[in-house]
Amino acid sequence: MVILDFSHSKTQAFTNGFMKSIASQATLFMRREMQPIQPVQLISYQNVQDADALKGDWLKIGRDLKTVMERYEPTSA
Repeated sequence: MVILDFSHSKTQAFTNGFMKSIASQATLFMRREMQPIQPVQLISYQNVQDADALKGDWLKIGRDLKTVMERYEPTSA
């Protein structure tokens, strides 16, 4: 699609430009197919006190650190 087409007469160029401008306005209100709405998966959580949750987190972190230290412990040969 050419915006300015010099191969046409002035009247033809005006008519083409006018029709393109009308068509461009129509595309603003085109109906597009909407994607289906994905279902929402509900999650549940355990009702745990904050102190207990923090304690559990630090226990997990401690286990991870211990695992890393054991894995990379220098071997004495």
